[in-house]
Amino acid sequence: MKLNPYEIGKWTGDRVGFPRVGIVNKSLNLVQDTFYFLRDIVDESRISFEIQVKKKLDTAKIKENLPSEVLSKMKIAEVNSMYGKYAFRVYTQSRTIFREFQKYSDNILRKNKTEIAKFLAGFSDAEGTIDKRNLVIKLSFGCEKKEEIQRIKKAFEILSFEPLIIKAGKRENKIVIKNIKKFDLKIGKFMRHEDKVKRLNDIKENKFFLEKDKEILDYIRKNPFCTSREISQVFNFHVDSIRRILRLLRKQDLLEIKGNGVFGNPFRYAVK
Repeated sequence: MKLNPYEIGKWTGDRVGFPRVGIVNKSLNLVQDTFYFLRDIVDESRISFEIQVKKKLDTAKIKENLPSEVLSKMKIAEVNSMYGKYAFRVYTQSRTIFREFQKYSDNILRKNKTEIAKFLAGFSDAEGTIDKRNLVIKLSFGCEKKEEIQRIKKAFEILSFEPLIIKAGKRENKIVIKNIKKFDLKIGKFMRHEDKVKRLNDIKENKFFLEKDKEILDYIRKNPFCTSREISQVFNFHVDSIRRILRLLRKQDLLEIKGNGVFGNPFRYAVK
């Protein structure tokens, strides 16, 4: 059986339950890729392609954006509890394939660096967040997955990253990668998630804007010489978060500081 490290990485992050082999994700692009991958391993008749929706959700708008090839294969599955309104799911039933996938994932540290990079690209497409504001990559794990988080951490270290593990609530841990340019160079080139690829490209082109950033700039334009604390109160953000945004906007040469901030006087901001 020829295994694809990218697909195994994606499956490691977004897998459906044993003995099913497949993924669930909101990105149709990712799920379609897994469908084609599975089709090379098993007969197409053994593959289930579904759209999971919350009960009573009108699926007409979702369906109208789907290619006819997808619609002809896809079934609707209503789910009582799920994160978000809908997600796509593709899988086949096979204990043998499941074990092969798991064996590959468990032994990823023994693979060459290119395979490791592709595996981490798949995992990042499944579980990663591209943080444009703080210029970091965050990968999410359930707290019970202690061995997996250490394995992913070591995989990044093999590629010369310095990953940090942080606790993000009672049920979740995160791996944080700070060198986003190196990430894009070594791993991002293998990624397929359209939104995440766009975010990486935006960062390369110094397009860090989020919608909230534009609103903050507009507020400062209308209220020159305002302070970070005043802005935090208007937008209901913690003042430290606002200061990070303001540093980013200054880095892009969009803001300037008025006053020197000494003797207890706060910095005041104006749009250039």
